Amino acid sequence: MKSKQLTIFILLAAIWGAGFMFIRIAAPAFGSMPMAFVRVLIGAIALGILGLALSKPRLTGKQLQWSLAIGLLSPAIPFALFAYALQTLPAGYGSVLNATVPFWGVAIGALYFKEKIAASKLIALCVAILGLVIMLGLGTVPVNEASIKAALACLLANLIYSLAGYFSKYKLAGADSFGQSLGALVGSSIALLPLALWFWPSAMPSLGDWSAVAVLGVFCSALAYVMYFWLIANAGVIYSMSVTLLIPIFGVLAGAVFLGERLTLLSVLGGVMTLGATAVVIGILPLKKPASKMPA
Repeated sequence: MKSKQLTIFILLAAIWGAGFMFIRIAAPAFGSMPMAFVRVLIGAIALGILGLALSKPRLTGKQLQWSLAIGLLSPAIPFALFAYALQTLPAGYGSVLNATVPFWGVAIGALYFKEKIAASKLIALCVAILGLVIMLGLGTVPVNEASIKAALACLLANLIYSLAGYFSKYKLAGADSFGQSLGALVGSSIALLPLALWFWPSAMPSLGDWSAVAVLGVFCSALAYVMYFWLIANAGVIYSMSVTLLIPIFGVLAGAVFLGERLTLLSVLGGVMTLGATAVVIGILPLKKPASKMPA
């Protein structure tokens, strides 16, 4: 992975990791559907204004149609599912469960797109997931019906993220990442509008709740999606999805520092394991030594 790709990779993980804290803050006040809608709408407006100011190219024809169609699937559904889940789970838990995206990506790529992944990277993915389990402290949230439903919602969101990633790669090849992001956010806004109106909260959310969703819309949706689609185009689907392996480190830290969520020695150990495994997956830390050249 090149230095520019790595920089965007880490920055994207930090933005999305911190985003779970803001979801945890705003979701109880808005509810899942209204919060997801306001988030994508703010993101679409922010990107639209920026696009006009910078004279960014627009998608047209089939690229525009596919971008809007992908937006009906993702991020609309995953945003709503995570907003639902984080009304029950701590922010750190949500970010850890989000890290199963690469596994779904590997499965979808192998089953439907005949893609192959090196055994060393598959092992590294397993080590990363083990590290994430350790980060959870081996279970600090009570296992009950509410927590199980919340966890299943996160896993379903991850499956949809993975499907959308492959649709982006194969249906929007060569499309501008800015245009893809704007199309996806507009498509999501259209999909979520009727549900948001139906489930709109009776009590007006506070200024702090609105501020949290604004941060999610501008930084964790608009800016982050431009970066994510750029990574898909330049580094590949699995590498781009692997950003979710780093997200929990930032998510757990943000939850611990700002929301008082539990941070233990196990969390630190799991974070170190996850960092190392992610380095293998994205090619920073190859397991095989390069072949030595024969002297001339």
